[in-house]
Amino acid sequence: EKPLSTYLLKNASNFQKQRENLESSKRKATDHIQGLLNKIISRFVTETLEAKRQWTNIFNVLKEKKNC
Repeated sequence: EKPLSTYLLKNASNFQKQRENLESSKRKATDHIQGLLNKIISRFVTETLEAKRQWTNIFNVLKEKKNC
């Protein structure tokens, strides 16, 4: 049978590796989610600006018709 100290050192090393893998996975997931949020926000801003331009054109046409 292995001495207790060898067993504890081996398990501590395995535990450390598992912890590092978990932390790495969390970082990757967080980066992925942040990237998705940035894409969604960027798309929303772009679509909002486009809608504003379209409505501005519509209002300008209505103003012109009103003044005629």
